[in-house]
Amino acid sequence: AISKHGYHYLQKQLPATLAAKIKLSYLGISAQFDDVLSTKTSSSFTIVSCSSLIPLKRVALLLESLTYSKLPIYWIHFGDGPLQSILLEKAKSLPTNVIADFRGNLPNEKIMKFYRLNYVDLFISLSESEGLPVSMMEAISFGVPILACAVNGVPEIVTDRTGVLLEKEISAEAISAVLENTLLHGTFDREAIRSFCRDRFNAEVNFNSFVKQIKRVTNDD
Repeated sequence: AISKHGYHYLQKQLPATLAAKIKLSYLGISAQFDDVLSTKTSSSFTIVSCSSLIPLKRVALLLESLTYSKLPIYWIHFGDGPLQSILLEKAKSLPTNVIADFRGNLPNEKIMKFYRLNYVDLFISLSESEGLPVSMMEAISFGVPILACAVNGVPEIVTDRTGVLLEKEISAEAISAVLENTLLHGTFDREAIRSFCRDRFNAEVNFNSFVKQIKRVTNDD
């Protein structure tokens, strides 16, 4: 299982003889954890979201929440999908203090380069269902705090140390209030966020551990 949430779910669903065989093995990322963090130079706030533009990801809800914001916000979205044309049209109604920038589906290395070169105030996900999102691992590897709904494995990435959790059933206006409060008053240690990621989601460590687990099972058989 790639998350504790999935691990516990499977254990509850399976008979005891099979449940005992379930193991936890986190995913990981091959981030450059020794990169120097970018520093904030703009008086506006840069927020990033990264997902397919499909109903499950609720990007439309994020867009709606930004209509309530009074802060100067530059919103960048990475990813495309069937809802793109609808969202682009809706983005035209955003207030003048909010700029929406839909970057489309970019190669992963370009997104990593963006994080490396730009200061991002907050990563946002309002998805109604997730496993253990790699996009969030990538964001926290650069010290970016996260605002996300507490669904499935998300609370294993988003903690008091790395961001703020939202209830799944929440209104756009309430999201806007939490967003503004987090941007204005959130006090996150970006190096501590990176340390959290390095300790839990380092691909080199996690994948080697996974291989060792497989070898042990093979040898036991």
